[in-house]
Amino acid sequence: MGVSASAIPPAWRLAEALSRQPGLTLVPSVSADRVIRGELRCHRAGPDDIVVDREYSVSIELPPGFPKELPRVFETGGRVPRTFHTNPDKTLCLGSPIAQRLAIAEEPTVGGFIDGVIVPFLYAHAFHERYNRMPFGELAHGARGLEADLLRTFRLPRGTCATEFLRLASLTRRHANKRPCPCHSGVRVGRCHGAQVHQARRVLGRGVCAAESRALSRMR
Repeated sequence: MGVSASAIPPAWRLAEALSRQPGLTLVPSVSADRVIRGELRCHRAGPDDIVVDREYSVSIELPPGFPKELPRVFETGGRVPRTFHTNPDKTLCLGSPIAQRLAIAEEPTVGGFIDGVIVPFLYAHAFHERYNRMPFGELAHGARGLEADLLRTFRLPRGTCATEFLRLASLTRRHANKRPCPCHSGVRVGRCHGAQVHQARRVLGRGVCAAESRALSRMR
């Protein structure tokens, strides 16, 4: 049996998202996920004011735990080839989980996820198709890419232990400040990169930081 619109948490602001993207509609789903499908308009200006205005057919699976749980997104019209940042399960590789969470931190809604995560991915695809290069840079897949993304996002020096950085962000400020900084400076966090650790804790939450630290550790 499908999920009615009335059963969707108001905080998701789904109706607002669908009004911003009128080509998308809520469809019945046999799972606990809420599914929206249809034509998503990617209209955005990027580097050098290059504008992309293109529609993509997508299916967005929103888990009950959204926004703490991230959606799964499929491109269903065949415009995005499997060789372009697509996961083995055919979902789009929209960036690291941390980058996605940071992108929607100020607007943790369905519309925020579409505008902050999906549209930039589709813009990058259209840009790459036109110019054969990525507009925002490109990260490696796996642990190496996740580590590089974390260091770039929080402006941490090369060589910083990303796993330890996230673990420290999962601790309280008082406990984290006393630990050695993950940048290997030999100085305590509170006197080194404490601002970045506390930013990660504030924006992502201690639980997410702990889970991402464990996930990254398993990938190494």
